[in-house]
Amino acid sequence: MDSDVDEVLVADIARTMVAEVRPAELPTFRAVSKAYFADPARSLAGGNGGGGPLRIGDTGIVLLLTPVALAAATEVAQYLFSETIRPSVRRGGAAIRRLFRGAGTAAEPAEVPVELTGEQWAQVHRIVVDVAHRCGVEHDMAQVMADAVVGAGRRAGSIDPR
Repeated sequence: MDSDVDEVLVADIARTMVAEVRPAELPTFRAVSKAYFADPARSLAGGNGGGGPLRIGDTGIVLLLTPVALAAATEVAQYLFSETIRPSVRRGGAAIRRLFRGAGTAAEPAEVPVELTGEQWAQVHRIVVDVAHRCGVEHDMAQVMADAVVGAGRRAGSIDPR
């Protein structure tokens, strides 16, 4: 995992996608996340001969979505960090986390919230869809994953009205 990316932030963004698209995976989210952060490439290779993320199921094969969401969230976090945080704030992970959690906790110092433009949110959407497609997620599901991330950020009031 890239040391520049905050694992808590990545997990928060990925959890948003999983909760929207595949809530049945939430009970295993922490364990799958731990495995992903230890070896992202292996998590995305899955147990099916290296042909993509793990697929499971009795009557049909179902893509395990959590590793895909974590991969997409990693790229989103890297983009957000480079676009909005790195130039101005060293402690960027906490500020971006507020996009998906709201105001934060009492232990976190008050910071100016990150505001993204419509163009930046569109790029976040494209990143999620692109990563999901690369991992074998069908188009409609990739769109819902991307919509979940963008929607969560916008609901937190972090959109620039321009």
